[in-house]
Amino acid sequence: MEPESILDDHYDKWHRGRIMAEKGEVFKWLHLRCHEVHGKKMPYDERYTQYIKKTGLLPFVHLVSRSTPHMNPCAITVLVDRWRPETHSFHLPCGEMTVTLQDVSMILALPIKGEPVCRSTASDGWREAMRDLIGNAPTTEKMSAGAPYSWIQNNFKKCPERVEDEVVQMYARAYLWYVVSWVLFSNGTGSNASFIWLQLFAGWEHNLSWGTAALAYLYRQLDDACCKTGKGASIGGCMLLLSIWSWLRLPVGRPIEMRRNDWNDHRDPLRFPTAAYLWDNTEPFHGESEECYMRYTSQLDALTPEKVTWEPYGEPGSIGRHILFRLDKIRQRKEKNWPNCHRHYITKFKAIIRRIEDPKTVPVPLQPFDSEAFNRYLFWLGSVSRLYIKQPAFTPVDVGDGTYPDDEDMAKLDYNRRTREGRNPDPTRELRFVCEEVSRVLSDAELALQSGTESTL
Repeated sequence: MEPESILDDHYDKWHRGRIMAEKGEVFKWLHLRCHEVHGKKMPYDERYTQYIKKTGLLPFVHLVSRSTPHMNPCAITVLVDRWRPETHSFHLPCGEMTVTLQDVSMILALPIKGEPVCRSTASDGWREAMRDLIGNAPTTEKMSAGAPYSWIQNNFKKCPERVEDEVVQMYARAYLWYVVSWVLFSNGTGSNASFIWLQLFAGWEHNLSWGTAALAYLYRQLDDACCKTGKGASIGGCMLLLSIWSWLRLPVGRPIEMRRNDWNDHRDPLRFPTAAYLWDNTEPFHGESEECYMRYTSQLDALTPEKVTWEPYGEPGSIGRHILFRLDKIRQRKEKNWPNCHRHYITKFKAIIRRIEDPKTVPVPLQPFDSEAFNRYLFWLGSVSRLYIKQPAFTPVDVGDGTYPDDEDMAKLDYNRRTREGRNPDPTRELRFVCEEVSRVLSDAELALQSGTESTL
């Protein structure tokens, strides 16, 4: 009996990976809605530190305000092609992988514990509220609640010297609003910072779980982007998190490291470097082309477990069970009271945090790695999901009929021609054929051994 597929038709119908694998179409790489906040456009002012520290965001702000590495859109896109909203994980030939809260903490140093970032999106009187918070608001009529990033830069680029503390706080709020909207919650279309993020900084003494919010928002952006195939398709969310996560684990699209810039921690433990500092300075990405995109696709098709760095931080972690939650975008526009709408999930979230913090909670013991169990899992995953983009060199019918090409036909194959011409041939399709044949033979051998054992008994 064939195992039932775990892929949901709702997503699979438009999924980039399915269309590429089954129809052979080649899409453009996604445009990354990632932004830098360091430099002259919006410089950091040390006078903001005492206020930002109270929000728990100082380690993150210190990271992104000094420098960020160059992003690779082709490498990000090949990951998006493998993303499955059903499990919120990347489905690869070497198994499933995903970005977790451990990564959020180790790479971005965002706080995990705290209240969920869930607020009302009602925007009545937002201009007056914005003036109360930062002393200014856009005057453009008929615009959504918020402000263009360019407007924030023009009005809050530099805090004046010798001003009252109240003015410094306004500039600090504008700076945090700019950074959080620009880096963590950038969307795939607009260029405005939403007012909902500014509201969160009305008071400094809050305890919010920014890490869970950033991760959930990245998941949502991946859910949307994996089904985008049109011209100008893009992806938002924290691309810094996704890029560093990939570079720490996968040898695909990994940039060349250069001499790291000096890190000034101001003798403050909250400003110590994170795992992202390993990629502080990299060579700019060159080759934003279809050939590069396809090369990365082939490399992921040929990825084996041995090539993956499963525990880049040195200690095992865990992944919770994911819940498939589809967004109703029509209802989303109408809904404003999100704390009430999501009260069930908020209650569950708080219960989990309390259980983790409870000293009586006994951690689940980690199980030693079992290669046989892992191989059975890979075999199961391959039978219920789609792990490859490119088709194998030969089909099962070819193997069953023994219709292998003779020497003359083999010499005419594109792979052989490119090999002779020294044009870096792509061996992925041949490797996939070999891997699938080896897996089939091993499976047949295991069944034969089980049958022989039962006969002996």
